[in-house]
Amino acid sequence: MIAHAAGQQSQVINVDQSIQEICASVSGENVTLSALGPDKQKVNLTSIVTMKDYKFGCITDPETKNFTFEFGADSNFTVMIDAKSKLLFDFGFSIKPVHLHSETNFQPLIGHPNILTIFPSDPTIIKDLTWITLVPAPPNPKKLKERNLKLKRVNDGAWATDPFDIPSDPFSISLLGVDKLGIPLIRDISKPLTAVS
Repeated sequence: MIAHAAGQQSQVINVDQSIQEICASVSGENVTLSALGPDKQKVNLTSIVTMKDYKFGCITDPETKNFTFEFGADSNFTVMIDAKSKLLFDFGFSIKPVHLHSETNFQPLIGHPNILTIFPSDPTIIKDLTWITLVPAPPNPKKLKERNLKLKRVNDGAWATDPFDIPSDPFSISLLGVDKLGIPLIRDISKPLTAVS
């Protein structure tokens, strides 16, 4: 969810080949919501909910390219953009390199450098997974900053980081990669996590 000042804003969305639906919602005073396709022509939204202070709409079966959501309000407003994808990402933490998801733990282990391994549900549509970002989650009393960690392929179906020190505060994981068509894969793949003993 992103907060915006009053006025009009837009957000470009990269649509990779696994995306089945993209939805956006806007909350504020006298909100607006529309979408443009790759050719900058207006796109008809489905599953529409329209109220004075809330709008919701989806692009169903989008073609693999860029779409733009345009939104605004007469007051400060919030926007949530979400997508449904057939490509899912499992992940796990370990002390030593692994090749299988069953060899990992869901939460990182405290007191050790951890390796984070990513297991996509369909690696055949992925060209590469390049980075994960550790995103500090509230509460964040030490005001930790985001950390980017490089991924490397460990087998046909997994990518992993080098060992790294786990943040002391809760964090979530975002992922960056590229599909076989060269379109960016950008995913938030976890809720807040904390290290365990």
